[in-house]
Amino acid sequence: MKNDIKIELYNTLNTLVAQRELWENGTYKQANSELYAILEQCGEIYTALKADKKTARIFNAVAAELGISFNKGTSLALKIVRVVFGAQSNREFAYARVIKVWFVERTDGQTLTNYVIEQGGVENVRRNASKQTTDTLSADDYREIAAEAFEGGHALATFSVEDYMLSDDENDTDYMVALVRCDGKGDGVVLGGSNKRMLVNTALAVLGKDINDLQKATNSTGAQNSKRTEAVNNITQFVAKRQQKKAAA
Repeated sequence: MKNDIKIELYNTLNTLVAQRELWENGTYKQANSELYAILEQCGEIYTALKADKKTARIFNAVAAELGISFNKGTSLALKIVRVVFGAQSNREFAYARVIKVWFVERTDGQTLTNYVIEQGGVENVRRNASKQTTDTLSADDYREIAAEAFEGGHALATFSVEDYMLSDDENDTDYMVALVRCDGKGDGVVLGGSNKRMLVNTALAVLGKDINDLQKATNSTGAQNSKRTEAVNNITQFVAKRQQKKAAA
């Protein structure tokens, strides 16, 4: 009976291995090749737009005409990905990260496809990039973090936007900066506002860094609590086993 089960399990596993190899060399490989080809063209667009701000503004106009919904305060790479791929939850951020990392780390003439294959795939590029310390993140990274965090529409307060606050026609984002004075009683008074792109970029970068630092601190605390709980459980189990041995003796 045991031999029959062993033979059946052996044959089933071998069949699955063969199916996996066929999938890797067929559908999976083809799907990855097609994905890399699309990302490579996204990378070429990204490179061109980074080199010419006027073209970047044209891109925003084209995206609007296509009816693509995305927060214009996010990074250029994420904008391109959202136009091409649509909303895909965490995948869109992974694709945008691949484009940005390739753009920075590529060697002369290295294509995005070659870079991704060399790194072991999209997920490896994303995972390695996420291991960067806070000090290695750029202002653009922090702005993207802030833009992602604010996409949910959470608001501390609302107020009417006056025309004089929108003096910067070159600002193609949905953001502006408000000047708030604390009145000494815990209340904030909005004195004015401006959509100057430089001010908006600085504010997003500062808030993005704060959000990133808070997330790291939360993750660190969670990891410490997890280790503490694990240690308590181990001790409890150890004491229980010792008590069982004494009772048996």
